[in-house]
Amino acid sequence: MPSPAELEDYLANGEYSDLKIICNGATYMVHRLILCSQIRFFENACNISWKEGEEGVVDLSHDDPGAVKAMIHYAYTGNCAAFDNAEDSQQAQHWIQVYAIGSKYDFLGLKTKAKVYVEPILENNWDKDWFADMIRLVYGTTISDRGLRDIVVTIVLEHHSTFAEQSGDAPMQKLLEEVGEFSRDCFNSL
Repeated sequence: MPSPAELEDYLANGEYSDLKIICNGATYMVHRLILCSQIRFFENACNISWKEGEEGVVDLSHDDPGAVKAMIHYAYTGNCAAFDNAEDSQQAQHWIQVYAIGSKYDFLGLKTKAKVYVEPILENNWDKDWFADMIRLVYGTTISDRGLRDIVVTIVLEHHSTFAEQSGDAPMQKLLEEVGEFSRDCFNSL
Protein backbone atom coordinates (compact mmCIF):
# COMPACT_ATOMS: atom_id res chain seq x y z
CA MET A 1 0.00 0.00 0.00
CA PRO A 2 1.47 3.37 -0.99
CA SER A 3 2.03 5.92 1.76
CA PRO A 4 0.21 9.29 1.66
CA ALA A 5 3.46 10.88 0.44
CA GLU A 6 3.68 8.38 -2.43
CA LEU A 7 0.03 8.97 -3.31
CA GLU A 8 0.69 12.70 -3.32
CA ASP A 9 3.56 12.07 -5.76
CA TYR A 10 1.18 10.16 -8.05
CA LEU A 11 -1.18 13.14 -7.93
CA ALA A 12 1.63 15.58 -8.67
CA ASN A 13 3.08 13.69 -11.63
CA GLY A 14 -0.13 12.08 -12.95
CA GLU A 15 1.50 8.67 -13.24
CA TYR A 16 -1.11 5.92 -13.82
CA SER A 17 -3.87 8.54 -13.98
CA ASP A 18 -7.16 7.33 -15.42
CA LEU A 19 -9.33 10.40 -14.83
CA LYS A 20 -8.97 14.12 -15.48
CA ILE A 21 -10.60 16.84 -13.39
CA ILE A 22 -10.75 20.33 -14.82
CA CYS A 23 -11.64 23.41 -12.83
CA ASN A 24 -11.27 26.97 -14.11
CA GLY A 25 -8.05 26.39 -16.00
CA ALA A 26 -6.53 23.89 -13.58
CA THR A 27 -6.19 20.26 -14.62
CA TYR A 28 -5.73 17.40 -12.18
CA MET A 29 -4.67 14.01 -13.45
CA VAL A 30 -6.22 11.79 -10.80
CA HIS A 31 -6.96 8.15 -10.11
CA ARG A 32 -10.47 6.71 -10.03
CA LEU A 33 -9.55 4.26 -7.29
CA ILE A 34 -8.55 7.07 -4.93
CA LEU A 35 -11.56 9.31 -5.61
CA CYS A 36 -14.32 6.76 -6.22
CA SER A 37 -13.50 4.85 -3.05
CA GLN A 38 -14.01 7.97 -0.91
CA ILE A 39 -16.36 10.36 -2.71
CA ARG A 40 -19.82 9.17 -3.73
CA PHE A 41 -20.11 11.74 -6.52
CA PHE A 42 -17.04 10.34 -8.27
CA GLU A 43 -18.24 6.79 -7.73
CA ASN A 44 -21.41 7.72 -9.62
CA ALA A 45 -19.72 9.96 -12.21
CA CYS A 46 -17.21 7.29 -13.15
CA ASN A 47 -19.95 4.81 -13.85
CA ILE A 48 -19.65 3.93 -17.52
CA SER A 49 -23.23 5.06 -18.19
CA TRP A 50 -22.33 8.65 -17.25
CA LYS A 51 -20.63 10.92 -19.76
CA GLU A 52 -17.80 11.59 -17.29
CA GLY A 53 -17.14 7.90 -16.83
CA GLU A 54 -17.07 7.26 -20.54
CA GLU A 55 -14.87 10.24 -21.44
CA GLY A 56 -12.70 10.15 -18.32
CA VAL A 57 -13.11 13.90 -17.74
CA VAL A 58 -14.98 15.58 -14.90
CA ASP A 59 -15.54 19.33 -15.20
CA LEU A 60 -15.85 21.04 -11.82
CA SER A 61 -15.48 24.58 -13.18
CA HIS A 62 -18.71 25.58 -11.43
CA ASP A 63 -17.04 24.95 -8.05
CA ASP A 64 -14.56 27.07 -6.12
CA PRO A 65 -11.04 26.24 -7.40
CA GLY A 66 -9.47 26.35 -3.94
CA ALA A 67 -12.11 24.00 -2.57
CA VAL A 68 -11.63 21.57 -5.48
CA LYS A 69 -7.88 21.57 -4.91
CA ALA A 70 -8.39 20.95 -1.18
CA MET A 71 -10.83 18.10 -1.89
CA ILE A 72 -8.43 16.35 -4.23
CA HIS A 73 -5.47 16.86 -1.90
CA TYR A 74 -7.46 15.50 1.04
CA ALA A 75 -8.50 12.43 -0.94
CA TYR A 76 -4.84 11.61 -1.57
CA THR A 77 -3.29 12.58 1.76
CA GLY A 78 -6.02 12.64 4.38
CA ASN A 79 -5.07 16.22 5.15
CA CYS A 80 -5.78 19.76 4.06
CA ALA A 81 -3.10 22.35 4.38
CA ALA A 82 -3.99 25.23 6.64
CA PHE A 83 -2.65 28.57 5.54
CA ASP A 84 -1.57 30.75 8.43
CA ASN A 85 -0.52 33.81 6.47
CA ALA A 86 -4.04 34.69 5.28
CA GLU A 87 -6.48 36.97 7.06
CA ASP A 88 -9.06 35.24 9.26
CA SER A 89 -11.83 36.29 6.87
CA GLN A 90 -10.03 34.65 3.93
CA GLN A 91 -9.40 31.48 5.92
CA ALA A 92 -13.02 31.32 7.04
CA GLN A 93 -14.26 31.79 3.48
CA HIS A 94 -11.92 29.08 2.19
CA TRP A 95 -12.90 26.51 4.82
CA ILE A 96 -16.61 27.23 4.38
CA GLN A 97 -16.21 26.59 0.65
CA VAL A 98 -14.22 23.41 1.37
CA TYR A 99 -16.95 22.26 3.75
CA ALA A 100 -19.59 23.07 1.14
CA ILE A 101 -17.84 21.03 -1.55
CA GLY A 102 -17.53 18.15 0.91
CA SER A 103 -21.25 18.40 1.54
CA LYS A 104 -22.10 18.69 -2.15
CA TYR A 105 -20.04 15.67 -3.16
CA ASP A 106 -20.78 13.62 -0.04
CA PHE A 107 -17.22 13.54 1.30
CA LEU A 108 -17.60 13.24 5.07
CA GLY A 109 -13.88 13.26 5.93
CA LEU A 110 -13.36 16.54 4.09
CA LYS A 111 -16.36 18.14 5.78
CA THR A 112 -15.06 17.09 9.18
CA LYS A 113 -11.59 18.50 8.51
CA ALA A 114 -12.96 21.81 7.18
CA LYS A 115 -15.26 22.13 10.18
CA VAL A 116 -12.31 21.63 12.55
CA TYR A 117 -10.49 24.50 10.85
CA VAL A 118 -13.37 26.96 10.42
CA GLU A 119 -15.20 26.65 13.74
CA PRO A 120 -12.55 28.38 15.91
CA ILE A 121 -12.09 31.11 13.31
CA LEU A 122 -15.81 31.88 13.41
CA GLU A 123 -15.99 31.64 17.21
CA ASN A 124 -13.10 34.08 17.62
CA ASN A 125 -14.34 36.60 15.06
CA TRP A 126 -18.06 36.87 15.73
CA ASP A 127 -17.69 40.59 16.37
CA LYS A 128 -16.15 41.40 12.97
CA ASP A 129 -18.25 42.92 10.20
CA TRP A 130 -17.27 40.10 7.83
CA PHE A 131 -18.83 37.50 10.15
CA ALA A 132 -22.24 38.27 8.64
CA ASP A 133 -20.80 37.62 5.16
CA MET A 134 -19.57 34.21 6.32
CA ILE A 135 -23.07 33.35 7.54
CA ARG A 136 -24.42 34.35 4.11
CA LEU A 137 -21.85 32.04 2.53
CA VAL A 138 -22.77 29.18 4.88
CA TYR A 139 -26.46 29.55 4.07
CA GLY A 140 -25.82 30.00 0.36
CA THR A 141 -23.61 26.93 -0.05
CA THR A 142 -24.93 24.33 2.39
CA ILE A 143 -28.56 24.08 1.39
CA SER A 144 -29.45 20.84 3.18
CA ASP A 145 -26.49 20.49 5.56
CA ARG A 146 -26.76 21.59 9.20
CA GLY A 147 -23.08 21.25 10.19
CA LEU A 148 -21.93 24.85 9.75
CA ARG A 149 -25.41 26.32 10.05
CA ASP A 150 -25.73 25.04 13.60
CA ILE A 151 -22.32 26.49 14.47
CA VAL A 152 -23.12 30.01 13.27
CA VAL A 153 -26.56 29.96 14.89
CA THR A 154 -25.01 28.91 18.21
CA ILE A 155 -22.40 31.66 17.98
CA VAL A 156 -25.02 34.31 17.22
CA LEU A 157 -27.25 33.16 20.07
CA GLU A 158 -24.30 33.24 22.49
CA HIS A 159 -23.83 36.91 21.61
CA HIS A 160 -27.44 37.84 20.90
CA SER A 161 -27.52 40.71 23.39
CA THR A 162 -24.64 42.43 21.55
CA PHE A 163 -26.31 41.92 18.17
CA ALA A 164 -29.69 43.08 19.52
CA GLU A 165 -28.18 46.43 20.53
CA GLN A 166 -26.82 47.12 17.04
CA SER A 167 -28.41 49.65 14.73
CA GLY A 168 -30.57 48.52 11.83
CA ASP A 169 -27.82 49.12 9.29
CA ALA A 170 -25.27 46.91 11.09
CA PRO A 171 -24.14 43.86 9.07
CA MET A 172 -25.85 41.35 11.40
CA GLN A 173 -29.12 43.28 11.40
CA LYS A 174 -29.10 43.39 7.60
CA LEU A 175 -28.33 39.68 7.49
CA LEU A 176 -31.28 38.86 9.74
CA GLU A 177 -33.55 40.77 7.34
CA GLU A 178 -32.06 39.28 4.16
CA VAL A 179 -31.58 35.61 5.04
CA GLY A 180 -34.90 34.37 6.35
CA GLU A 181 -33.71 30.82 6.85
CA PHE A 182 -30.98 32.02 9.19
CA SER A 183 -33.43 34.21 11.13
CA ARG A 184 -35.83 31.26 11.45
CA ASP A 185 -33.02 28.98 12.65
CA CYS A 186 -32.01 31.53 15.29
CA PHE A 187 -35.60 31.95 16.46
CA ASN A 188 -36.23 28.19 16.57
CA SER A 189 -33.05 27.68 18.60
CA LEU A 190 -34.09 30.09 21.37
